[in-house]
Amino acid sequence: MKNNGRRTTQLIAAAALLLATSGVHAEGLFVRIDNDIFTGTDRDYTSGVQVGSTSATVESFDDARLAPSIRWANDKLRWLQPKGFDENNVTWTIGQRMYTPEDWSRSEPDPLDRPYAGLLFAGLTYNGRDSHSMRSTSLDIGIVGPSALAEQTQRAVHKAVGADKFLGWDHQLSDEPVFRILHERFHRWDIKPTRRFGDFTTHFGGSVGNLTTFANAGAELRFGRNLPDNFGTATTLSYGQNTPPARWGRSSSRLSIHGFMAVDARAVLHDITLDGNTWRDSASVDREPLAAELALGVALDWRAWQATLGATYRTKEYETQDREASFGTLTFRRALAHR
Repeated sequence: MKNNGRRTTQLIAAAALLLATSGVHAEGLFVRIDNDIFTGTDRDYTSGVQVGSTSATVESFDDARLAPSIRWANDKLRWLQPKGFDENNVTWTIGQRMYTPEDWSRSEPDPLDRPYAGLLFAGLTYNGRDSHSMRSTSLDIGIVGPSALAEQTQRAVHKAVGADKFLGWDHQLSDEPVFRILHERFHRWDIKPTRRFGDFTTHFGGSVGNLTTFANAGAELRFGRNLPDNFGTATTLSYGQNTPPARWGRSSSRLSIHGFMAVDARAVLHDITLDGNTWRDSASVDREPLAAELALGVALDWRAWQATLGATYRTKEYETQDREASFGTLTFRRALAHR
């Protein structure tokens, strides 16, 4: 399993190299920071960092404007790409997430508490859109376990800020390569008389893989002036990173602010961070088959920049969970070029 972990980590490093080379040709960059310190807790999904780049909006995934590394990946993954759209893009992401129990002080974790788990992953997302709908399919690959380096990341951050040391990382999930394919469909309705002041977007889809397997559906309401022409602002929910193909026009020099409220419900068949390792014994808890999330926040757009501050609230994900979980998110985006 150590060799599998090493190979998977090398594969993620290769994906990071692809991300770096594709960034030279990118039309957008983003970074997302999740942490439950924003909502006053330190448990369950406790921290995450994700960075990525978004390609140009193109009619074909063979377009020469895409980076060579992206075109190489596109040739291998045509079965993931949406069909029938004239506006498409590709997004690369690299990220790390960590999950911890509520009681950080036990060197022998409570078997009824959430297992320690770290996740290191790389993702590739294909998006296709028209005026009011979008299809999005993602392939995520990664590793859970010590090779994800979640323990080292948490200890470095906690030492820097003077926070408590979590004592049970020796019992985290073992190294295991993971993957998932995530597909989502979006449809947006503009609130009349003009969408400058509000829109309503629904979504449904699901995930298959040993990382997560679920079916989900939900909606998002946005309100404010000069809403961006995309399919939602809440990036924290389980349906992934919403990075629709851009429709570039003249950037406004005026600051634009809008609020959002999003919900997502899902039927969960598998979650490795709760169910434990697939092929060997590990800590695990009895997962709840149904779960839901609520995201609230505000976004600011100015010229080519966007900043989002949000909070996500999750229902109980396992039977012995004492209370619902929550975390806050900061997201920054930068558009680099016009279409």
